[in-house]
Formats: sequence, C-alpha cells, structure tokens
Amino acid sequence: MLKNLLLVLVSTLVSLGLLELALRALGPGDEVSHVLDAELIFKPGASRRLRYVRFPEHGGEVIETRFDNFGFREGGGDPLDRGAYRIFVYGDSFIQGSYSSVENTFAGKLAQYLDQQTSMPVSVVNAGVDGYGPDQVYLRMVREVPEFHPDLVVVSLFADNDVGDLIRNKLFRLNREGVLERHGFVLTDELLSHYEERQRLNNMPAIGKVVKDPELLRRDLRILLERRLGLDTGWLADVPIDTTYRTTPDVDWIEAWLKRGNDEFTDYVSNGNPSLKLDNLRSDHYDADVAIHPDQKSSKYKLALMDALIEEQVGFLRQQGIPFVLMIVPSPIDACKSYDWQVDPERYPDYDRRVLTRSIAQTARRLDAPHVDLYEPFASGDCNDLYFHHGNNHWNERGQALAAGLVADWVRSSGYLKREHRD
Repeated sequence: MLKNLLLVLVSTLVSLGLLELALRALGPGDEVSHVLDAELIFKPGASRRLRYVRFPEHGGEVIETRFDNFGFREGGGDPLDRGAYRIFVYGDSFIQGSYSSVENTFAGKLAQYLDQQTSMPVSVVNAGVDGYGPDQVYLRMVREVPEFHPDLVVVSLFADNDVGDLIRNKLFRLNREGVLERHGFVLTDELLSHYEERQRLNNMPAIGKVVKDPELLRRDLRILLERRLGLDTGWLADVPIDTTYRTTPDVDWIEAWLKRGNDEFTDYVSNGNPSLKLDNLRSDHYDADVAIHPDQKSSKYKLALMDALIEEQVGFLRQQGIPFVLMIVPSPIDACKSYDWQVDPERYPDYDRRVLTRSIAQTARRLDAPHVDLYEPFASGDCNDLYFHHGNNHWNERGQALAAGLVADWVRSSGYLKREHRD
C-alpha cells in the first residue's frame, strides 16, 4: 500500500511537472515584462522575459526577448565592455524589436555591419523599450549615460506616434513662455491595481496562473492556434489577445486616431488632467491629428513640445561629451503610398505626409545635430516590403537592415571609429 501511495505521489508530481513545462512553453512569458517607475512611468524588469508570437502571415515564429540586469535586451552588446567601441541605441519598440530575433534587430544589424568593416571590436547595446516616448528615452539616458559613458549614442525617433507620446505620458509640458518644464503625473488606483495583479501572476507557477485565471489558458490556446498554426479560432473570438488593430478592419482607424489625438490634447493641455490612463500607458497610435491638421493650435503645440524635448536630449548629450546621432524613422502610413492604413487626401485636404519627419529634421538642423532621416530611403523604394502588415506597423528585417546600413555608413563617415578609444 505504501509503495502504491509513493507511486501515485511520484506519478502525480511528474505529471504536474510536465504540465508546468507545457504551460510555460505555451504561454507568452512574463505577464508584464516591465515594472512601474516613479520617474519613467515604467521600465524593463531585470531578468524578465517575454515571447512574441508572429502572425501566421509573418511566419508564426515565437520570438523570445530577455532583459539583463540593467534592463537592456540580452543577446546584444555588453554595456560594460570597455575594450570595445560601445554604441548605445535608445528608442521604443522599433529598437527593442521583440518581433525579431536579436541578430535581426536594428541594433544587431548595426553591430554586424560595423564589425565587418573595422578591426576594432564594436558592441551595440539595445536600450529600446516597447512603448517609450522620446520623453522617457531622455530621462533614461539621464540615468544611464553618465554611468556607462558610451562612445556613441543613437537616438531613434519614430515619426508616427512619438509626438503624441509626449501628451499621453504627461512628463513634460511647455509653460506660458514656451519653455519646457517637468510635469508630475498620477498613477490611478485602477492602473496600480492592474499592475499589482499582473506582477503577482508573474511570480506564480504556470499552473497557478491557470487556477487563478482560467481565461489565461484560453488566451494562450488562441495564440497557439491562431498565430503559431494559422488555424481558425472563431470559437475563441471572445478571448481578448494582443491583436493590435488586426481583427477590426471595419473600424475607420484614421478618424478614430484623429479623434483620440484631439481628446488627449484636451485632457492634458486644456484640462490639465495629470492622471495616466491604463490604456494609454503603452498603447500608442498614429499622430493623425498632427499629420492631417498641422496648422491647428493643438498640432502646433505638440510639434513645439517635441522640438523642445529633442533640444533637451541634444543638450544633455553634448553636456556629457558623448557623440550622438538622431535617427528619424518614418511612419509606414506616411512613407508608403499603399500601406494597410492610408489617409485619404480628398477627405483630408490638409494632410501632410512629411510633416512628422520634416519637423524632427528641422529641429536637428536648427540644433546642428547630426541626424539620419530615413524618409526618402524608405519612401523611394518598395516601402511595403520594409514594414510588417496585418496590424503590426513596425519595420521588418529588411527595414531594420536598411536603416542599420545607413546609420553604419554615417558612423564610418563621421570618423568616430578611427578615433582613439576611451578606456
């Protein structure tokens, strides 16, 4: 009888262990790969991981992203390697690149291109954070650049949602004199409780998560069937997953983003509301209001705020004595003539597809700041082959490789790699 009990116990433990491994393999990794931060709003959690499952149209691969103890994406350059020429790349999800394997990200490709053409070791650190705006990028650089003192900093600016990020994040504003100043944001009880619950799920075994919230199993099952296997999941349509805007083609997204941009300006600038909304914390959208109505008061304010924030970034890096280059990444909506979402010029006659990139380039020229504007290289070729589709508006491997090649050309032509390395 004792032997039978032991056998049952061992069999149960083995079964539970196999079930735990299966659920972990099925799941997307940590429920929340970042933690809240009193200054940055949020930041990558040390040693956290996440899995991104590509849509079947993009291959259905499972891409794993891990963060090191500093919050940088693992698999790239070593931020402490003083024996190499260290390039830190700051930006948002375009830089973090969790939809691509490490070697195929912009940072990974930049390292490969520079390694091929110099005998000097080159280490490219991926400091991108999904959902970051240029304001959070700036505050993160203030923390990290004096500590690591990189040899070169690449600052990526996405001319699609970065202007609106400054309004949604509520970290900075312009005073009556038009001078940039810090602003205190408020994390609502709803937002805090949401992240506390997500963090608790992070620390639970996979079996515990399913027991705690059975819907998680149905969600992971839908991701497995729909994204990895490309199967019909109509019977799981009630289960919400991160599909971006893919599953609602009937929505007029340009008009929705236009309204949302105007509402965000009213909420923050006109009404002075300091509270951050849960759906705005990492949910960005195309700056349709600025592109469609560039001359309206709110658009001018947003562009002026962006101009002042970039000036703050540039001034800080110069004060630190760090060489840098700004990289301007165009929106596929603006750069591509026939992307998934398009602005109808007849419906919106004031639409300016260059205003978002042009305004950043003008700021760079005003500040005499080195920059690489990717609009023309992306728009002049087969633009649609440089971005993902079906709801994912990030650049794909071809887009990242093209951008990395152009920035690598700038690095070589600048002569920085020929200078004596600071040990």
